[in-house]
Amino acid sequence: MIYDSKYAQFPGKFRMHWLGPYQVKHVIEGGAVSLAKLDGTIMPTMVNGSRLKLYRDNQPPFST
Repeated sequence: MIYDSKYAQFPGKFRMHWLGPYQVKHVIEGGAVSLAKLDGTIMPTMVNGSRLKLYRDNQPPFST
């Protein structure tokens, strides 16, 4: 997920500050990351890795 910095000036308790989820396609040495949407469409710009957050699905673990 990508941090949406447009809310930095107007922080709100119930506002969504993250965009995504996305898939990481390439990581460049300087920390830049190439992302793709879940349908496979590659994003046209690179994103700094410090703006990313690990996405975890809230599904319960498998039980047997």
